[in-house]
Amino acid sequence: MAYRKRGRKRQVLITHIAARLWRLANRKIDTIRALMAAAKSEGRPPPRERIDLLQRKVSAHLRECVTLLEGVLENNQPPEMARVRLAHYLRELKPAASAKLFERLLVDVRVPRQRTAYGLDLAQLWVGLGRPASALKVLRTAAKDARGARAMLLRALALARSNGSPRPLRRLLGRLIRALGSASAALRRSVVYHLPALLARTRDPARHLQDWSSVDAAGFKAHGSVVSTRLTGRLMSRGAVRSARRVLTTALGSGLTGPAALRARVLRLAGPWKPRAEPPPALSWAAQLRARVPAVARCFASVGHRLQGWRLVLLIPPDGAVRRVKGSPLTGPRAPARKARSMPPPQGLGRCIEGIARGWRFPPWRAERSVRLTATLRPAGL
Repeated sequence: MAYRKRGRKRQVLITHIAARLWRLANRKIDTIRALMAAAKSEGRPPPRERIDLLQRKVSAHLRECVTLLEGVLENNQPPEMARVRLAHYLRELKPAASAKLFERLLVDVRVPRQRTAYGLDLAQLWVGLGRPASALKVLRTAAKDARGARAMLLRALALARSNGSPRPLRRLLGRLIRALGSASAALRRSVVYHLPALLARTRDPARHLQDWSSVDAAGFKAHGSVVSTRLTGRLMSRGAVRSARRVLTTALGSGLTGPAALRARVLRLAGPWKPRAEPPPALSWAAQLRARVPAVARCFASVGHRLQGWRLVLLIPPDGAVRRVKGSPLTGPRAPARKARSMPPPQGLGRCIEGIARGWRFPPWRAERSVRLTATLRPAGL
């Protein structure tokens, strides 16, 4: 019927055919998921031959759908719905091409509601493509009126990945957590998935967990264990062992559960400790330093030149708190005379490293003698 028509009517019908192919592919995807879920619940292997056949049909439907829409857009004055549908269909298949289509749609659209929706879609694509600055620009212009949980989540992800000031991110996360109670189920799952990575960049993630438990008790009870466990693991990998202990204490105090091995690791490296008779052995000091050293990775990330490393000297009294910190840069072999001399390391690097090290605490002991530790920090492999 479509190919009996001419001109714009023909392009409109082809656009409708592409939409039906897309819906047909999604129905087959739902069938695959249902087959996988049924096999898992019954404890048997999934029907692989039927699933492979359905996957081949899904791939064929999607390729034909995209090909039809791309052919429509090659004509003069194609239907606007063709560009809209192709932009949405390519979000998972070709996100960079989808972003270009959404940029074109934002140029042409005049309806505020549609402009906001396209702006959120484009910002989500820029976040996924690793361009947080572009996402923030779109959110400030095209989606400036968006106030929902999705817009707040996209702003939080863009702020976190742009390595900007933590203060706007902290305020935004507070509003996002308060909006979780009224969010849809799909959006709540998305927020819960990204929440550990976002909270790990704040100064006091345990406080955000407490706020979540007070404003959305049901959601906190359903998802709090997963979020707190992943958040604790992220904090430990970043060297924030004291923040990890506060998160663990908050989670346990709220009735949540978590892996016993993770709890034992946090308590071993972050306390509280019983005072020992003598200072810890060398192996214990090495484990304590390895757990804390990743916290200085962000200091090296701000260095714009190549540096061999940083020698850090700590003086630790019996109470386990760092009393004195001294650092010095590690330079490589002297360059030949014909090459330009390397620039000295910035003073901000030393202040950053030493400021973090002054907040470290270690297991205490009763003997009246201090310990001097020397650590070599390198930009890679911290």
